[in-house]
Amino acid sequence: ISASVLADATASDPTCFALFLGIEDLLPYVQSGAKNGSMTNTANFSMAYEQIVQSLTVNGAKGVVSLIPDITEMPYFTTIPYNGLNLTPDKAASLNAIYNPIGISFQEGPNGFMIQDPLAGSFGVRHMVAGELLLLSTPLDSVKCNSMGSVFPFRNEFVLTLDELIVIRAQIAEYNAAITAIAATYNLALAKPNELVNKLQTGMAYNGITLSAKFVSGGAYSLDGIHFNPRGNAIISNEFIRALNSKYGAQIPAINAVNYP
Repeated sequence: ISASVLADATASDPTCFALFLGIEDLLPYVQSGAKNGSMTNTANFSMAYEQIVQSLTVNGAKGVVSLIPDITEMPYFTTIPYNGLNLTPDKAASLNAIYNPIGISFQEGPNGFMIQDPLAGSFGVRHMVAGELLLLSTPLDSVKCNSMGSVFPFRNEFVLTLDELIVIRAQIAEYNAAITAIAATYNLALAKPNELVNKLQTGMAYNGITLSAKFVSGGAYSLDGIHFNPRGNAIISNEFIRALNSKYGAQIPAINAVNYP
């Protein structure tokens, strides 16, 4: 027996639906440090998305579709600071002895980690700069014990450079433009959890507690640093409820996310 989520959904002849797709079209590529595979191109994404919406609305169902948040704001990509190479005077001097001959220097205190970059001059290595992201897959034991990120620069699979982030964020914007257009064509509600995900970067107050995108202690994400935990999913659900109520004049009560572990 074969089945699909869409087939099961349409078989139930729904009167209302919620659709939150697109993250997995990006995540494998982004999680590889923009090294392996590729993101789904916008034309294919839009065509597949609209086919799903057509199937769900064929009998007149109403519903809500959702924009895609900037996945590079998830803890998997933001936990390790780009300048987390904290050096004592002796360690800074040792690295300067290695790198000064090729024009790279270090100082006591925070420094940008060293990364491989084929566009960075003749030697293809450089410091990370502000805005670039180091992935949670980075082997921190090798950073502490084997000089990875300093004597031995990080490989591309552990880093998202500024150029790579421009491409990724442009792709997210194209997906969201396609989703917005489809929502308008089919007269559907449009949820915007991307705005909430952005608020989590600095922390937000919710019913007497503080939630943030901080890894482990932030309270919104699971321990993989990518997916929301039950409480995070509850506050995301409220964005869908808000969109449905606004679009259709419904009175669906909001979820109290504090009740979720």
